[in-house]
Amino acid sequence: MSGPEATAGAVDFARVWRALETWDQTRSRVLDVPGCRVQLYMGAMEIPMLALRPATPAAPGPERLTAWLPVLDRLGLVLDCVTVGANYKLNRRGSGEYVGRILPDALKFHAARLLDLGPEALEAIATLYLALPTACGEPGE
Repeated sequence: MSGPEATAGAVDFARVWRALETWDQTRSRVLDVPGCRVQLYMGAMEIPMLALRPATPAAPGPERLTAWLPVLDRLGLVLDCVTVGANYKLNRRGSGEYVGRILPDALKFHAARLLDLGPEALEAIATLYLALPTACGEPGE
């Protein structure tokens, strides 16, 4: 297998989830996994964050994110476009509460809210993200 499916399939999401669950939030933590780097860090206003940073920037255009809608719906999330092709928020459907953000250089999650969603949500959304074509027009590897 090659291309984005191989990259996403090679990521040990159980390892990433364990790192998130055991992170003490006092120091940033970095995990190198196939095709991306995972960061656990304190974001703006000291909000604990998890970011997946692909080796090559992704191209999250609206036509590509349409395929995400059934998965997001199952998780109770909606996609909110901030800037077409560059910045999308993942929010809870009912409350509009921020859960994450899709950017060319990273898939970011509010760590506590991701923990509430569970490991299946991390794997499902991260797999879709890592399968996006790169900003160069080629599939992520």
